[in-house]
Amino acid sequence: MSVSFYLFIHITALVGMVSSLSYLLLTEKNNKKCQMIFGSSALLMLISGFGQIAKLGINMHSGWLAGKILIWLILAASIPMISKRFPHLKGKWFNMSLSLVILAVFLVVYKPF
Repeated sequence: MSVSFYLFIHITALVGMVSSLSYLLLTEKNNKKCQMIFGSSALLMLISGFGQIAKLGINMHSGWLAGKILIWLILAASIPMISKRFPHLKGKWFNMSLSLVILAVFLVVYKPF
């Protein structure tokens, strides 16, 4: 598959992940379909991201890449747990998660280290 295809899947999954993250953290109810969209989007982001890494020949030991993967793993693991078990933290974690998304995008665009 081409790099463009992986990039399209990656950005589409990003939109799905951020929109479902917003819904899960900003509403009172726990929507099972939204949780499924979040999980599927997180998995698609991971697969398409590693596909791009392989196609572009990016060094796996880059600091920016490790930071981005760590951010997405933190988000993928914490959002379902917070929305289900710690509903009193939803508002605070929404702000934190948006900051983490912006940091991940910054790392990809500028590759500071």
